[in-house]
Amino acid sequence: MSTIKRAAEIKSAPLGGAIVRNSVKSHASDPVVVKKAEEAKAFFKKAGFPKGK
Repeated sequence: MSTIKRAAEIKSAPLGGAIVRNSVKSHASDPVVVKKAEEAKAFFKKAGFPKGK
């Protein structure tokens, strides 16, 4: 069993009692995430954003 150095239990209804850790690794340089973000930018540049009501 691993030891969690710092964790806080969220008691709010929308999050359903989720555990939030301070030591979450960043995915900013993950090649898959970068590729998906670039694809999304290209799509919205081509198609545009939906118009609001």
